[in-house]
Amino acid sequence: MDVFETIFTVDSVHKGTVTSLNDKGATIGLPYGVEGFAPARHLAKADGTTARAEEVLDFKVIEFSKESKRIVVSHARLHEEVKRKPVALTGPLKKPILKTAKKPLKK
Repeated sequence: MDVFETIFTVDSVHKGTVTSLNDKGATIGLPYGVEGFAPARHLAKADGTTARAEEVLDFKVIEFSKESKRIVVSHARLHEEVKRKPVALTGPLKKPILKTAKKPLKK
């Protein structure tokens, strides 16, 4: 299990196969014959559908517990984090936005 602790670090991404589904989530076959668990809410794909049995997807490790010999993975976290990244305004677009916001406040 020590070797796997260095391979399956939290936030690392691995290809996995959904081997079995139940009400609580799915068992995911990971590299090196390791199995992980993905809770049901973490099986959502970017298009809004849910992962199906035998589907091969990327999974992000969200928990690794050596003591309980448990790896929790998520597919949903991969596309949720892309949505959360803020878009910063730079260059010429930034100045007009700030100027128009100040004018109504002065009046």
